[in-house]
Amino acid sequence: NMLRPESNLKRAEMAAIINRAFGAAQSADISAFKDVPKTAWFYADIEKAVKMGTFEGDGAGTMRPESPITRQEAFIVLARAIKLMDGDAVVLDKFSDKDLVAEWAKKPLAAMVAAGYVNGADGKLNPTSTISRQEFAQVMYNAVKAYISKSGTVTEVPVGNVMVNTDGVTLKNVTIKGDLIVGDGVGDGDFIL
Repeated sequence: NMLRPESNLKRAEMAAIINRAFGAAQSADISAFKDVPKTAWFYADIEKAVKMGTFEGDGAGTMRPESPITRQEAFIVLARAIKLMDGDAVVLDKFSDKDLVAEWAKKPLAAMVAAGYVNGADGKLNPTSTISRQEFAQVMYNAVKAYISKSGTVTEVPVGNVMVNTDGVTLKNVTIKGDLIVGDGVGDGDFIL
């Protein structure tokens, strides 16, 4: 199975998925990260992810692109991508393993839980566990209900957050019950409401 739904997402794969979903187009200088070789397939994706602000590295000059991404890292990347405001960490109190959540992840993860994008399982968040492609796809679906990635006029959207990630899109006579997310892919092009 080429999609490998059960396999764990690596950090670089996560960057690539988010970049494509949000139409990331601009690049940052990532020469400071010693573990991202220019020849790697993910070099351009890490450049875009850093520019977009979804990936920041670990503060020690490394990005760990080949490491499996943890659940809390994945949730925070998505929170940054949809520009979710930090939540109140008290929301995490209902999870028996809330003490495993890293300090830097508490407020953005609380926002993801409060918004209903992350629900946990059996009263746990399992923040330090890995996340499979399939599990992350579910969180992405919870957060973004529609992707508009073809130019043209759109007259119907589902309830929930809507992402526009290309130019030449017109939203006509639609009510968005959620957030409208304008992706990098719109660039300097036209987007009409």
